[in-house]
Amino acid sequence: MVVVLEQDGREVGRATTDAFGEFKIDRLDPNSRGYRLHAAAPAGRCTLQFDLGEESRYFGVLTLAAA
Repeated sequence: MVVVLEQDGREVGRATTDAFGEFKIDRLDPNSRGYRLHAAAPAGRCTLQFDLGEESRYFGVLTLAAA
């Protein structure tokens, strides 16, 4: 699955998930705001908005909805 990270409407990161659905996007500024994560696969899509704190974020399970 492809995961795209945007901030203020522009792409700031992109990743492909591994076999477990996990991904990592590096080099984000701590305490930065206004992120939108887009995940897309043949099974559907998911969008999540968030702000970043001091540490990495764990979102748990993201559920894809049919597009």
